[in-house]
Amino acid sequence: PACCWMKKPMTRVSSFCLHLSHQFAGLVADRRGDLLFAQNKIEDARAAYQLALEKTEAKNPARQLIQLKLDAIGGSSTQAG
Repeated sequence: PACCWMKKPMTRVSSFCLHLSHQFAGLVADRRGDLLFAQNKIEDARAAYQLALEKTEAKNPARQLIQLKLDAIGGSSTQAG
């Protein structure tokens, strides 16, 4: 078919997007926590912030802010930063 040439480029794009999604997973989870908190969905926000901590590298200074948000809503991290 005429569209066969697209299969390889789309695979490359998908692979690149998947890599980016893993790279920004912590940031996305943090923002999701912010949105859930604004909607007063505290338990969901807590889970999102905990995921953000798990997905954010230990050396990343954003971890401190995520931990602060988690502490403010009564959550706690099980991992040492």
